[in-house]
Amino acid sequence: MQFEPAAGGGMIVRMFSDLKRHNLGPDLAEDFHLADNQSNQEFITAKLWGVADTAPYLHDGRALTLREAIVLHGGEAKTARDAFLGLSTNEQNQVLRFLLTLRNPKTPNEDVLADRPGQSLRWLTK
Repeated sequence: MQFEPAAGGGMIVRMFSDLKRHNLGPDLAEDFHLADNQSNQEFITAKLWGVADTAPYLHDGRALTLREAIVLHGGEAKTARDAFLGLSTNEQNQVLRFLLTLRNPKTPNEDVLADRPGQSLRWLTK
């Protein structure tokens, strides 16, 4: 995945996240640092940009695959999880293949400047 140059300079990064806190249900809950035997079931949505490079998955690394991570979601994410599980095997694989295209750029500076004629990376090597 490459960065996209922004018209006014800089870059556009498609994070695929709402950066909001969501209740993901008891299966993903943490039970430390909370009073009255309560568990924390709320987590900030992680960005999917770069997800292909970040295994293991979920906040505690318990999912070794993206499919496992999707299946473990509950709470507010239950509808999305169930929609994924309702897809055919071929359609699920298409979703997973797409997610595996969301890689961190290997050469981000080159990716930003690649589409800008006359830009040089020589300043990086001095």
